[in-house]
Amino acid sequence: KLLRLEAEELLTKLRQRGYEVALVEMRRDGDLWYRLRVGGYVTREQAAETMRRLREVEGVNAFVKAE
Repeated sequence: KLLRLEAEELLTKLRQRGYEVALVEMRRDGDLWYRLRVGGYVTREQAAETMRRLREVEGVNAFVKAE
């Protein structure tokens, strides 16, 4: 769970590094949460590689979600 300011700072950092990123607001258990959605990948392999790079290089807790 990210606070809005934290999410916006991370969004800016990732955009500067070339990632396609969007801020997503969601309600969960009555709280407002902020998440970042990265990319729109054609293959699962591309998404998984980006997830690995986000975790290992950028230090971001990332996961791949199928639409």
